Amino acid sequence: MFQSAIAKLTVLMILFSSFSCTEKKDSPSEINEWGIISVTGGYPLTLLPASRLTVEGGPFPDPSFGVLTLNIDGVFQAQGSTFTVTESRLAKWIDASHIEISVPPDLYEGLAGGQMQNGTLSARFWVEAISSRTQNSYKSEEIPVNIQLSTALTPALESVSSGNVYHFESPITFSGSELLMGSEEGETLAVLSGCFLPYGAVGTCETDGVTMSQVELPLSSFDPRTRSGGTFGIPVAVFGVEPGYFEGTLTLRNVHEGGVTVDSRTIPFTVDLIEVQITRVDTLESSLGGYIVLEGEGFAKQGNLCGTTLAFEGEFQHAGGGVDPFSL
Repeated sequence: MFQSAIAKLTVLMILFSSFSCTEKKDSPSEINEWGIISVTGGYPLTLLPASRLTVEGGPFPDPSFGVLTLNIDGVFQAQGSTFTVTESRLAKWIDASHIEISVPPDLYEGLAGGQMQNGTLSARFWVEAISSRTQNSYKSEEIPVNIQLSTALTPALESVSSGNVYHFESPITFSGSELLMGSEEGETLAVLSGCFLPYGAVGTCETDGVTMSQVELPLSSFDPRTRSGGTFGIPVAVFGVEPGYFEGTLTLRNVHEGGVTVDSRTIPFTVDLIEVQITRVDTLESSLGGYIVLEGEGFAKQGNLCGTTLAFEGEFQHAGGGVDPFSL
């Protein structure tokens, strides 16, 4: 009887020891699905009621992982008043290093103390990723950010590349800031006024030239981080294809989505516009149905008014001998 009890005790101890040494399995809530998320900055740091705010950092998990949220805590100051701000919005995944949120009017008001007003937001950004599988939360560290909130922007025009020679359609560089980023915000335009005289003209603009007033041209190559840049082109659809000289003025115009229009200061602008030019032929061998690649300046896309047409003149040498004149 005593030996039987010892045997049972031994079995129980062995079973207990075996159970206590079994490897512990992680529960779903303890699974580490993602690593460290960092936030390094955001742009643009001047926001309007229809802006898009891009946040940099990462690595940010893509939409298959779950939900990304941008959290903003801080203090908004305007006209001597101070407001506490706490906002959280779902973010759109752009890539592993960038996410984005829209700033509709309700969020703008939330960041600006509850109303449409201009001011400065001293805030902290942090990003949270929540797994759709386990509901685990992964948060970044907070970073300080200063944001200017403005219901409208006045473009600033510092200078323009003036007095130089350009081909039609070539980009002309200017220095400006407080530009609209397009899409929901609106658009910044280059506005030209003045006179275009073809080369060789001896009369006035009224008799031999073209008078231009408030010609609006789209911009390109501006920097979305700083709202500065960029370039604009001299299109043949406006100026035609005849070489000549333009003398006039340049203004930047912000056309906000809501219809508000604000102009920059106006500065003098002159430019010589020369004809289209071929600088290089890249294709030296081709076949029937093949392509010939040319490089040059001032090519205009085909449109209702004008376009660039290539003309080929020369000789065609047959493989079996003989030469024929060639024109295309």
